[in-house]
Amino acid sequence: MTQAPGFRHAPSISWLGTEYGIAFSDDRDFHYENPNIGSAGDYEVYFVRVSQNGAKVGSEKRVTTCSGSCLACYWASPRPLG
Repeated sequence: MTQAPGFRHAPSISWLGTEYGIAFSDDRDFHYENPNIGSAGDYEVYFVRVSQNGAKVGSEKRVTTCSGSCLACYWASPRPLG
């Protein structure tokens, strides 16, 4: 899905009719040190498109911008696109 450093979790996969869309939480943007717990920062939500055969289409897109504590929500809908 990505070669970016860091940890990612909570993927959500959707079929878009001709390809897949995957949204996931990613900590690649951790940029500060907390003396009590070590590295700390914000998780962001990213989105990537993947072809039917599993090849990434384009690059990941960051869809949130958090500063400090942040809450993001993403969801799936059974309704067809279009």
